[in-house]
Amino acid sequence: MVDVTLNVTYAPVRVAKPSIAAMNNPPPKGAGKMIGKEDASRCVSIFKTLGLASIMIFAVVSLVGMIVIWKSGLIERVISQQLVIEKDTEVYDVWVKPPVKPIVNIFVFNYTNVAEFTAGKEKLKVKEVGPYVYRLSLEKVRVVFPTNDTVSFQEKKNYQFDPVLTKGSLDDVLMVPSFTVLGTVHKLDKLLGGLPFNPLPDSFFTKEPFEKIKVRDLIWGYDDAIYDTVRPFLNMVSGDLPAKMGLLVGKNSTDEMRFTINTGMQDINKLGIVSAINGKKKLSMWRSNECNRVDGSEGSMFPPPQVASGLRLYIFLAQLCRRIPFDAIKFMVTNGMPAVRYAPPEDVFSPDNPENQCYCLSGKCPKNGLFNVGPCVFDSPTMASFPHFFQGDPSLLDEVEGLKPDAEKHQFYLDVHHVIITPSKPD
Repeated sequence: MVDVTLNVTYAPVRVAKPSIAAMNNPPPKGAGKMIGKEDASRCVSIFKTLGLASIMIFAVVSLVGMIVIWKSGLIERVISQQLVIEKDTEVYDVWVKPPVKPIVNIFVFNYTNVAEFTAGKEKLKVKEVGPYVYRLSLEKVRVVFPTNDTVSFQEKKNYQFDPVLTKGSLDDVLMVPSFTVLGTVHKLDKLLGGLPFNPLPDSFFTKEPFEKIKVRDLIWGYDDAIYDTVRPFLNMVSGDLPAKMGLLVGKNSTDEMRFTINTGMQDINKLGIVSAINGKKKLSMWRSNECNRVDGSEGSMFPPPQVASGLRLYIFLAQLCRRIPFDAIKFMVTNGMPAVRYAPPEDVFSPDNPENQCYCLSGKCPKNGLFNVGPCVFDSPTMASFPHFFQGDPSLLDEVEGLKPDAEKHQFYLDVHHVIITPSKPD
């Protein structure tokens, strides 16, 4: 099991609303006949005062007009239009190459009693190690505008190791499950079941299900003779598999996945919403059109009106091949800026949630807290969960010792800053 935490610090933009300073100096009253030089002088003074009063009254009316316009939402709508994704704008430049570097924390579980577990004497015991920290540089490349309200792109990623923030070393040697064994047996069973002979070497079937490996190899991949042997057969079922096994193999480059999202040009309520992936407007691995929907935010931008109203947001997670709902849970201040914290509902991976039924393949759902991501990862027997089975079925914790789910550490959330709109506090 591996936990990957992404910490992002944004530099939001604050747009101040207008304020009115009170004016407590009414013009002096003047009355009576104006006779002689003294009265003429007084007359000039009165006219000057009346002129100043007129200017002040005009200013008050103008400022009141500004408040009326602001409260009517006109200014907010005008500024919202400046957030659309359009070439030759500051928003476009920041969107293409964000000036921030998200921090990626990778935690790994070291399996500490493999001998006792394989002998059937004890249940598995794990110890969390890390984090192994990387700073992630992002850039959108091969950007094109298929229509006047959509933009298509790929994402280029560059992971830079941060030894200062890392606890440990990339040369740490850990005992972990063997990806070669656990990641291929399922596929080979399907493939070999229809063959009259077994083309695999006996060494594959005698390999231990756990192995010692350096953290850097676990993350970036390693050579394995057994995997090299079975890979051609696996490619017959799953297409081209990576040359090496590793958590981030092929990620330190341009992502092959191509997103098409809405620019917000025609409708600001659709800003950043995904409309297609690799040219496809829907997926095909799930059991219904609803689950196969390509929808939700790409993750870098959200429609301002939806955030302001505290409505449910959706993010399409390519790693899971599905969209994930996020609900507003509290109003707060992050980095000195007003924001709304969003988190997935507790039943996001629950089999009792009717919205999850179409993700249950063969009519069988995993336990609460688990999501079968196998169809998204070369049809492998892979489950996704929150760290330490947070919000999962209590029985999951009975299988392994060393897991301690903690909302402060393991709650999946995102804080959405408000650029121009003051949000109403979520219930």
